[in-house]
Amino acid sequence: LPFLLGQFWAYQLGLYALYAAAAVGVGLCWGQAGFLPLGQALFFGLAAYLSGLAFVAFQDTPIVAVLILPLGAIAAGLLAYLIGSLVFRRSGESGAYFSMITLALALLAFQIATSWNSVTGGFNGLKGIPGLPGLDDISDVYYVSAAILLAVLAFAGWLYNAPIGVLWRALAQNERRLQLFGFDTNQLKAVAFGISGLMAGVGGAIYAPQQGIVTPQVIGF
Repeated sequence: LPFLLGQFWAYQLGLYALYAAAAVGVGLCWGQAGFLPLGQALFFGLAAYLSGLAFVAFQDTPIVAVLILPLGAIAAGLLAYLIGSLVFRRSGESGAYFSMITLALALLAFQIATSWNSVTGGFNGLKGIPGLPGLDDISDVYYVSAAILLAVLAFAGWLYNAPIGVLWRALAQNERRLQLFGFDTNQLKAVAFGISGLMAGVGGAIYAPQQGIVTPQVIGF
């Protein structure tokens, strides 16, 4: 595909594949479990910043940065799960309340990233991030991004067909009835949101070495 489209479009498609990984997480929450998050960029950007900081810190030994890449995605997933647990436990039914909280958190993260110059680089962003070792060609970057997206899609497909996927769809149809059957619907929603944050984090972790820079725009709405 990169040879057919040219290097520029292969590069752009690689970038869009990482954004799509975050969008799969939105589809999991909104299309399966029935609640809409508006702050997926928070988890994408968090993983991107953590990944970028790791590559800058270990630029002399990039293999170490590659080995700790999954930690950025896991951190994003854990943060999403924590937020979901706190919000759903308090509000019960999901709806506009949850959506607005996630939006507010993304906007707050944007302000922090813009003002925390010593860590994030401020408005200009975190620059000089080394690329993934051994991937000097743009075509290689495209194939990595495409593989990441396919892995996220495969994982999502497996979840949709698993028992928890059935529970998520039941949750979206009638949450109160699912509660009468004895299921903790707040926990089910928190798990869905945590997994969606993990998916966004996977894309964000690869974004930093792919782009070589992480700016606050990545973590804002």
